[in-house]
Amino acid sequence: MWIGTFGQGIAILNRNLKLTRNINILNGFCSNAIYHLLKDSKNRMWVATREGLAVFKSSDDMKYKVFNEKDGMADSYTCALAEGKPGELWASTNSGISHLNVQTGKFENFNFLDGLPIGNFMPGAVTTTMDGII
Repeated sequence: MWIGTFGQGIAILNRNLKLTRNINILNGFCSNAIYHLLKDSKNRMWVATREGLAVFKSSDDMKYKVFNEKDGMADSYTCALAEGKPGELWASTNSGISHLNVQTGKFENFNFLDGLPIGNFMPGAVTTTMDGII
């Protein structure tokens, strides 16, 4: 079980609810402010943080990559995540919505000029309907 916290990073518990690992800035992670966690259909763990979008290759593999503005995201302050079609990840940020093509690592960004409301998104605020609409 992965638990994201607002100031202490990520706590990982085993099946017996014993703490097995902490992931935070003290051990090199990008942020202690975790806003959303998403396990995708390929068993990757995506983490929305104040300092970017992190992805762990699997929920068992502690190797990760962090995406931010340098990689093409609208904003590093990542609020919520949703998996779209296979190979797509959607992230709300403080500057709009970023759409990631997971295979290419390329982002497409949307903001108020594309019809989104002006303002910030709320951390963790996302839903996906049964027919796949985010």
